Amino acid sequence: MVADLNKLPNGISDFDTLRKEQRIYVDKTDLIYKIASNNAQPIFFSRPRRFGKSLLVSTFECLFLRKLELFKGLKIEPLWKDTKQYCVLHLDFSAMDFTSVEEFKKAFNNDLDVFISRHKLVLNRDAGESVSEKFIGICDAVGDKKLVLLIDEYDAPLTAFMNNKEQFEKARTILSSFYQAVKSRYKAVRFMFITGITRYSNTSIFSAFNNLLDLSLNPAYGALLGYTQSEIDTYFKEYLEAAAKVLNTTYEDVSKNLKEHYDGYCFERKAKVHVYNTWSVINFLYDVADSSCFSSYWGASGAYTSLVNNYLKDFKNCNKTKTLSLELLERLKELDDGIVVQFDAINRASNPMDMEPVVMMYQAGYLTIKKTVGPNAARFGIPNLELQSYLYQNFYDSVIKNTLNRESPILKINIDILAEALIEHDSKCILESIDFMVKGIPTDTKIFNDENSLREIIYREFLILGANVDRECLSGSGRADIIVKSDINYYVFELKLYREGDNLDNLMSKAIEQVENRNYGIDRFKKNLYRYVVIISKEQKQVIKTFELPSIEL
Repeated sequence: MVADLNKLPNGISDFDTLRKEQRIYVDKTDLIYKIASNNAQPIFFSRPRRFGKSLLVSTFECLFLRKLELFKGLKIEPLWKDTKQYCVLHLDFSAMDFTSVEEFKKAFNNDLDVFISRHKLVLNRDAGESVSEKFIGICDAVGDKKLVLLIDEYDAPLTAFMNNKEQFEKARTILSSFYQAVKSRYKAVRFMFITGITRYSNTSIFSAFNNLLDLSLNPAYGALLGYTQSEIDTYFKEYLEAAAKVLNTTYEDVSKNLKEHYDGYCFERKAKVHVYNTWSVINFLYDVADSSCFSSYWGASGAYTSLVNNYLKDFKNCNKTKTLSLELLERLKELDDGIVVQFDAINRASNPMDMEPVVMMYQAGYLTIKKTVGPNAARFGIPNLELQSYLYQNFYDSVIKNTLNRESPILKINIDILAEALIEHDSKCILESIDFMVKGIPTDTKIFNDENSLREIIYREFLILGANVDRECLSGSGRADIIVKSDINYYVFELKLYREGDNLDNLMSKAIEQVENRNYGIDRFKKNLYRYVVIISKEQKQVIKTFELPSIEL
């Protein structure tokens, strides 16, 4: 089976192009209709980057420009009855020049000038280089309820200048004046839609409009951007079937892995609607033809890396710690479990630097709503394996690596070599890496006192190294200590702690019997299965004996 890759949307954010090229368009126009029918309130909608905000804005643009042929066969076709002609002003702030505030202002003015020229408007005032005065002139020339104002990535200028207070204030003043002008001439506006990544309460965009409708946390629009499970099954089934064939596995296996890696995002206050990351899903479906599988696409796409690193560096006793420890990993464990934050905190900040770190990470897309806690709060945590792997690897690169001395055993583990070893079933390399993990644990901790602590730190070190790993995972008739998956292989590790005076052979025999009798890994994915017993000495603080059970291969 060969799926047509040319039908995938591949990051196309122009609705006109998407439809004319007959690419896959996940139809959410019933929700778009409900939003576009609002002719009284400015509407705001925030989502992380590359979740489809620009395509959404482009869809509104085509709708109000009456390019109705593009909507043939979509849910909105029988619903949309508006026959009026509108002037559509589409401002994409993310595409403007931010080398300086002056260049930003020039780009802003240029967009307004292009609009004036396209619609052959004659302004009743000399606006000069004032974007607010120019906008007032546009509204007066267009007439009542004739203007559709679409603002994509409204916060891009603020984010661009977030590290320069003077420039930030200048940009904020320009935007504040503009939104005040919008308010003063709102009678000219038929529809106003604003997108962004963050929401700041004191940039005057929100204080200018006392009737702003913020749909960001509204459960009715939780699936407006991102793909639901139903949409994955409906629109991309043949691509998942093709992926299963390429990877020599089953459709169910690919679907489960896709869900684990790219699903789990929730942006609505009831925490009921979950969506996949569109960017990662499309990139996976496109790359799988070349056997590239379940990579980190969204997390590694570049933006906000400094934000993540700054968050991860804020660890208790980080500078005092010279090696990996449970204490140092506690902050990331909090993100796995989820951190409770009040919904009000999302709207509280006046600029990027005032925003609570967890809220910033949520709005940037690195965390998501995991569970509601009462009516006014939620537990925010890591959404999926892609982000978990990305955050842990950033943690290692930006926090841990620079604190380690040259002799630290963890530095002997090559991430790329370990990844290849998991694919090639290189048991020597894999077991040697585990030994290095154990030897890297500080000797003056209580970690070696029990198997649970050892399992926890080895699990997190696998995460730091980019592995697809789980621990205490229900498998067979019990719970396997550590489970690691590569694209075609599946590894089970049973960890045992050896104390002075124990019978080593007896301990090994019981561990092997446990793995066999409880069928660890047998009922999991359709992959090659490799099972190991790893015995760690409490006194020597290293791996002292390993055993590989007979493999079960496809």
